[in-house]
Amino acid sequence: MPDTGTLTDVPIITSALKDSFQKGIDYAPAMAGDLFSVETSATAQNVYTHLNHIPGMRQWVKGTPDLRRNIETSDFTVANLRYGNTIALQVDDINDNQLGQYNNLAQQMGNRSVQKKDALIYGLLNDAFDGTLVWDGGYLCAATHTVGISTVNNAITAALTSASFETAYNMITGFTFQADQMSDEEPLNPGGKYLLVVPPALQITARGIVKNALGTAGATNSYFGLADVHVSSYLTSSTAWFIVNVGDMIKPFIYQEREAARLLQSTPTNGGTELSIDEIVYNVKMRGAAAATHPWLVVGSTGATT
Repeated sequence: MPDTGTLTDVPIITSALKDSFQKGIDYAPAMAGDLFSVETSATAQNVYTHLNHIPGMRQWVKGTPDLRRNIETSDFTVANLRYGNTIALQVDDINDNQLGQYNNLAQQMGNRSVQKKDALIYGLLNDAFDGTLVWDGGYLCAATHTVGISTVNNAITAALTSASFETAYNMITGFTFQADQMSDEEPLNPGGKYLLVVPPALQITARGIVKNALGTAGATNSYFGLADVHVSSYLTSSTAWFIVNVGDMIKPFIYQEREAARLLQSTPTNGGTELSIDEIVYNVKMRGAAAATHPWLVVGSTGATT
């Protein structure tokens, strides 16, 4: 912050606040970073065309025409939303050279814009069973997802235990689909990197399942290392848990970015709000949205059944 403290220094103050705001953004990446990729957006909404099935490669016999197969598609629209925050500088604080507090506030607001992405991504998991829609029109975690001519069930209700983890792990690694009648059955997750995503209430249980090399009585823990534990305080259910494949070419979630977070001075110097209520207002604005991609990248449990 500048040492001077008059309204003529507002452009310098604005520049310093923007620097502090950016420091807040750079301070720490989104906690949900492993779960999503960023998709840029140039309009009010993005339309994603999803291939309902991708037939596998077939032998093309020399001297014969290639067999053309119909590929059905579904459009999935993700509309951008606007998010904002506000910081107001008291004119007296500027004149009295009391600006250090606003430097800290600007940094916090920058960090809050990063955390908003976390809130949006984890919100998709919070609503996975009854709110978050995917390209086939169903909820993210549901008993029936149609993939080609196959059906995928990626929802269970069991509380988190070693046995239920095994069930869910076998499900996500064993998902297969058949694109059409001419296709062979193929795996949906042929390789992967798996996260066991849990709320704080389940973190000890989760770590006991996949992070301890030895089980009870010193026996070898068969589940050791099968997944990394990912804990988030943004998860609102104390019982729901998820196994997520983050090693695929496509991440389970996207953050669609229309406008990156930025700090804007919203009132002109010596006019408007500044004269009426003796303050200069800055707005933080960002535009974007979060969405789920392929349901077979997630197996979720409500944890309601013990």
